[in-house]
Amino acid sequence: MRRFQLLSLLFSLLILFPVKALGEENSTEQTGHDNQPVEHVEIHLPQKLLPGLPAVDASLTMEEALSLGLQNNLNLQVAGAETEIRRALLKEARGKRWPVLSVGSLTFLRGGNNLTLMTPDIMMNTVDSTLFQDLNATGKIPLFTGGQIRGSIRAARFNLAEAQATLKQAAVEMAYQVREAYLKALLAQSEHLTHQQHLIVQQELLRIAEARYRVGRGLRADVLRIQTELANAQQMLNEEHNRLNQALYDLKAAMGIDLGSNVSLTETLTATPWAGSPLPTLVQSAVAEHPRVQEAQQRVLAAEAQIKIVRATYLPQVYGQVTGNLRFPDRPIQMGNGVIGMVTASLPVFDRTRDARLQQTHASLKRAQQELKVLQLDIGKEIAKAWSELEFSRQNVALAESAIAQAQEDLRLIQRRFAVGRAINVEVQDAALTLREARLNQSRAVFNYEMAKAKLFQAVGKV
Repeated sequence: MRRFQLLSLLFSLLILFPVKALGEENSTEQTGHDNQPVEHVEIHLPQKLLPGLPAVDASLTMEEALSLGLQNNLNLQVAGAETEIRRALLKEARGKRWPVLSVGSLTFLRGGNNLTLMTPDIMMNTVDSTLFQDLNATGKIPLFTGGQIRGSIRAARFNLAEAQATLKQAAVEMAYQVREAYLKALLAQSEHLTHQQHLIVQQELLRIAEARYRVGRGLRADVLRIQTELANAQQMLNEEHNRLNQALYDLKAAMGIDLGSNVSLTETLTATPWAGSPLPTLVQSAVAEHPRVQEAQQRVLAAEAQIKIVRATYLPQVYGQVTGNLRFPDRPIQMGNGVIGMVTASLPVFDRTRDARLQQTHASLKRAQQELKVLQLDIGKEIAKAWSELEFSRQNVALAESAIAQAQEDLRLIQRRFAVGRAINVEVQDAALTLREARLNQSRAVFNYEMAKAKLFQAVGKV
């Protein structure tokens, strides 16, 4: 009888110690994710993998990542180059109002009695071998083009404004890509922490199950079941490592930095309330100021300018020209030095292509106007959908937090019952799995809420 009491006391000591450790572990879990470090396992690529990209070695907030993207994103640089092209085309269109000055020189030798072409309009007959040197300067300026040059300048100006709006839209798309990659990395870290905490719980359960099995009070099936769950938890950790690496690669590419950069995240996955304008204000502002709307508006104005350019072809085109010649020897007399001024005017009296071009420009204007209306409707719809997603995601965050509180309480109670032998190992493990799923659901709810905010920023056209 005394031997049986000693064995019972020894068994109680073996059981109570790991149960107490398990309870302490879960009491720290209830305080949140901040008490556990996230194991950061990143597959690093060699730096300077792609030449010309800056390398960064820093822990970044989302705002710092956006700032780097504005400086280095390659799509922004492409859009900026297109803006410079349009600016040069505007300069070219403005240059057509100025005189065109040209100088020329002609040297030739003729011998005998030859008919020689001196200029496109003058012929002369040379008798002796003569060396001629001709220097000329010509200036030509448009006097009246019926608005063709002015229309070209307006069209080029609107095309430049369209390219600038495209650059703004590229910045909006870059900002969305950075936010999406950053939030995906935060989600991977948060879910990794959840699986890490679940792994610790399973390790404690395994120690308890092995202790009971050694003294003949537990089943080997319980040990094998927990070992299987430990393997699953480790597999989940590996998957989160992979997701984290993928998100970091996307983040580096969106920022336009070297893929071998050593980048980590300063922030944690947290739901911050929306502090922007209400839905009606967002829609009204976006349909007037969105970069895509600005692009469409500039296309409408450019189409109107093209109509004026084509209409100008129905009017005379008048140019003034001054030509000066310096020729030596200056014989015969009529081939000497002098200055000639002239005014040329032209007006096509029969050109059926003008009507077709005018009809085409009117159709292009109508299409641009309709595209603007369609775009404004689409933008309003995108904002409404993003706002709806934001509202429902906010409610899901609150529901997920309530589920975590309930799962933590259930696990605490089942642990107490398990400590006094009123619950079995499977019940504790089920409660731990429920808490893990609640935490995963909360992380995804917060991620969805923050992603809805990123979509709303994109829909309203803000960086």
